[in-house]
Amino acid sequence: MCWPAPADDPWHERLVHANLSCLWSNFAAAGAERLVLCRVLEASSLLRHVRAAVPGADITVVPLRVPLEEVHARIGRREAGDPAWYLNAATRLMPIMERRDLADHVVDNTGRPARTVAADVLRLAGWLP
Repeated sequence: MCWPAPADDPWHERLVHANLSCLWSNFAAAGAERLVLCRVLEASSLLRHVRAAVPGADITVVPLRVPLEEVHARIGRREAGDPAWYLNAATRLMPIMERRDLADHVVDNTGRPARTVAADVLRLAGWLP
């Protein structure tokens, strides 16, 4: 992140995707063949930026689902001070991210160990048996 954000790009999306392009180019040159990218996806049309940054990518979208109450509890444990911004953002984004047309697969992340959730995602992406 950098400051200030441009008025026409308040979330620095152009910067994020420019950086992703550079990173992927370096990783690919070093022999990487796969990438796990964690993002908030509000519309499938936004994947065009990832496709541009990672040419030839076969993209599989696997949202992690958890009840809003659990998301709020996690934010409360994670954010020191005033977590209001994060709580409001989560509340606004949850219904958008629940849309089934944005997902190839869905993984439940309620009370499950990160290692188990990650293995589920990798299996659904076809990277693990």
